[in-house]
Amino acid sequence: MIRSSKHYLNSCNSGKKKILANFLKDYRQAVQSYIDYIWDNQFTNQHGEICWDINSDKLYLPTYLNYKIISHERLSARALSAALEQAIGIVKGRTAIRNKTLYIIKKRLEQSQTIDYWHKKLEKNKLTKPIVGTNLQAELSQKQIEVRDESGHFDIFIKLYSTGYEIIKLPVSHTKCDRKWINYKGKRLAGVLLTDNCIQLRYDIPETVKQTGKTVGADTGYKTVLTLSSGQITPETDNHGHSLESICSTLARKKKGSKAFKKAQDHRLNFVNWSINQLNWNDIGQVNLEHIYDMKRGKRTSRKMSAWCNPLIHNKIIRTL
Repeated sequence: MIRSSKHYLNSCNSGKKKILANFLKDYRQAVQSYIDYIWDNQFTNQHGEICWDINSDKLYLPTYLNYKIISHERLSARALSAALEQAIGIVKGRTAIRNKTLYIIKKRLEQSQTIDYWHKKLEKNKLTKPIVGTNLQAELSQKQIEVRDESGHFDIFIKLYSTGYEIIKLPVSHTKCDRKWINYKGKRLAGVLLTDNCIQLRYDIPETVKQTGKTVGADTGYKTVLTLSSGQITPETDNHGHSLESICSTLARKKKGSKAFKKAQDHRLNFVNWSINQLNWNDIGQVNLEHIYDMKRGKRTSRKMSAWCNPLIHNKIIRTL
């Protein structure tokens, strides 16, 4: 299980912040240049067949491309390689839904099934080229950074090198969140997410099985997030009067992909986490959940009902135990 912690770079001097800002500006421009190149060109697979062409709906992008397809005056080869890898991930994320829809249409045609619904869905979801904003987080690996533990005023120094700019060391102090993941025997990963004013560390937390406690059954719901066989029930509303049902109703009215849709998704996740945190888990060692699988397959459901996300509840229970 991967968890993270955010650290603001308030302790950096103005010189380091300037170097960091210039690097991130060039890095984001490089990511956008790679996206533009990928979007406007064709690529072939190992058999010489065209596997990527936006105009022909061939959306299988090769995993590995040569970072030299664009040139940059300042960034190093390692920084360009990281920018290309991030650009590939962004493009694949943008084309994933359309690629899946094309695959479904292909399979239904092979089985002589109707494709009217899927064809309308394909026409509705037109592809648009991703545009990188000034808030893009740079995904950097151990090729560009070195994390070193310290015993002084700061707990960690993150060395940023091989970028084309001067080497800088970013001071970081452990937060309550860091200490929590370290106590869980979490292993700090080499990669980080970097922005102009903060850095995000990630930890790999081993999954543990609770050896003590009683076994209870659990039922997830739309109005009540979780009901345990021991009699515990999550609150239907929070202190502000919001419920899972009202949040799903709000989410159903928002345009998918919009900022308001993302805000409602975050609200739903926060409510699920808050609700489950209200239960007493001290004497519970195992939770037997209702097996819900393919509940919506082959059925027409309203947008309100489709906003109910059972995996969010399952994942929170796993993290809590």
